[in-house]
Amino acid sequence: MSYRYINVTPTQASHYLELNTKNRLLRKAHVSYLAKLISEGEWRQTGEPIRFSGMLDKNNMPCKGAVLLDGQHRLKAFLASGKRTLKFEIVDGLPADSFQYMDQGRPRSAADVLSIAGYKNTNVMAGVGRGLYLFDEGGIQQYWKTSHGGIRKVTNHEVLLYVREHEKGLNTQSNKQLTIWPKSQCHFLFTLLHFIYSGRNQ
Repeated sequence: MSYRYINVTPTQASHYLELNTKNRLLRKAHVSYLAKLISEGEWRQTGEPIRFSGMLDKNNMPCKGAVLLDGQHRLKAFLASGKRTLKFEIVDGLPADSFQYMDQGRPRSAADVLSIAGYKNTNVMAGVGRGLYLFDEGGIQQYWKTSHGGIRKVTNHEVLLYVREHEKGLNTQSNKQLTIWPKSQCHFLFTLLHFIYSGRNQ
């Protein structure tokens, strides 16, 4: 097994995707989300590699028998982004059955990111920050569409930046009512509108 960083080209990415014979179904919405990050320069290395059973050769092209185990969404997004190269972590030489044990950890949520950044009431702040971000982007229609299965996904990073930008208003409202946050969707929407029309930075 070997681990390295390489600058992947569209040709290489296409070859890797041809090895995608043992993977989960492709989620087009997630590909669009990742492609947006890549094209806007918001893509970051996180230590999560593109993983193969079998080996790549010295030119990082697949040897006979290699199979792509993890990374189809990132590779598809790279191709959709139009970028000429993108740096990826690559791991090859994994056992063929290792795909059974991948992606079993709990994803980090926006609330987790806010908590690490030192905020309180983070579940509520994450929900409000996400809702306000969508409202600013496209009004109540954008919020409602995305909250009911739309393809626009707000990243944890976008939520954190939005909360930082409107920190004063969010913290003021937090002291008043976030500790008794209502759980229903209707109450959530009502409280979200309260944030919008009461002035976020007052």
